[in-house]
Amino acid sequence: MSKDQLIYGSIEDKEAKELWEIIYQSLHRHAQSGWNEHVGYERFRAVKKKEKILGGLGIIDMGQWFGGKIVRTGAVTSVGVAPEGRGLGVASVLVKEALYEMYESEISISTLLPSSTRVYRSFGYERAGVKITYETKIQDMKVKKNTLDIIETSSNDREEIYLLYNQRAKLGNGNLDRGSVLWDLILESKGRKIFHYIVKDAKNIVGYVNFQQARSANHIRVRDMVALNAEAAKKILNFFYD
Repeated sequence: MSKDQLIYGSIEDKEAKELWEIIYQSLHRHAQSGWNEHVGYERFRAVKKKEKILGGLGIIDMGQWFGGKIVRTGAVTSVGVAPEGRGLGVASVLVKEALYEMYESEISISTLLPSSTRVYRSFGYERAGVKITYETKIQDMKVKKNTLDIIETSSNDREEIYLLYNQRAKLGNGNLDRGSVLWDLILESKGRKIFHYIVKDAKNIVGYVNFQQARSANHIRVRDMVALNAEAAKKILNFFYD
């Protein structure tokens, strides 16, 4: 597809580094180190003019829970335009053609986490969620103890965590059906160690928590947590308090 000689299409492995450098330069906030490489060049698209890459983005084919069912969604990530490509309509071509590609692939909806909204809203995107960060002092996490067990596990013991997450995720609308791209990011790290714990009652796993020490070393960062009931949530709170 083209607009004033702007050509949209997939990239080759040898073009990935050039595109990712443009994206890293363009992002208003730094992506997690190695994110684009983790997503993989096969999922990236670029806009070129006379064979020169002027911008690009990634499309992750995944799902979201709506009404207890998984709906296929195209998650747009790492959108960036080179300085010399701005003002030429590169961003508009990227978004328009990416949406058309997803439509042709029978992907029902598309989601993204934008640094700005003007271009995206012009193509029909609307605000549909919020990101909330909860903070509390350890001393305020003391609650009544219960008989549930909390046991350390590892990132390799994924199946039960997957099932537990989906059991909770399907109860709300918009929760992600996480594929390996996101699960790897949540459960593994090349930097600070991530600790993994599950909460069990007499028969089943009823919760889990993954956390790591923050870079500043003065607080704990919970990366992911699920509690199927109040008792599981209390066990996790007491775990950190103790």
